[in-house]
Amino acid sequence: MNRPPDERILFIKTYSTFQRIKFTDVLFIQAFGDYVKIWTEEKAYLSHTPISKIEQMLANSNFIRVHRSFIVNIHKITRVTVNKVEINDYHVPVSKSYRHLLLKRIVVI
Repeated sequence: MNRPPDERILFIKTYSTFQRIKFTDVLFIQAFGDYVKIWTEEKAYLSHTPISKIEQMLANSNFIRVHRSFIVNIHKITRVTVNKVEINDYHVPVSKSYRHLLLKRIVVI
């Protein structure tokens, strides 16, 4: 069963438990080698999953890769500059190779 984007969830394995997180609660995802840190407003979760696998899981959603080490929730972006996006108080780099994809996904007037 496909859930609407607002209701999609993921479970992150942390030690011996699985933590439930709504897609809508995720601010951005940061790669650390074969690990990713999934940032929410409350906390960051570390998972032993490559960012490429996370990117595949988030295909056709409100997430976009903006850097080889970052995927952001486009609904959480508060400001875009030439080389970064701001989400709350976080500054996420945007690389030249991903900038055009970001600009296609946001509405610019």
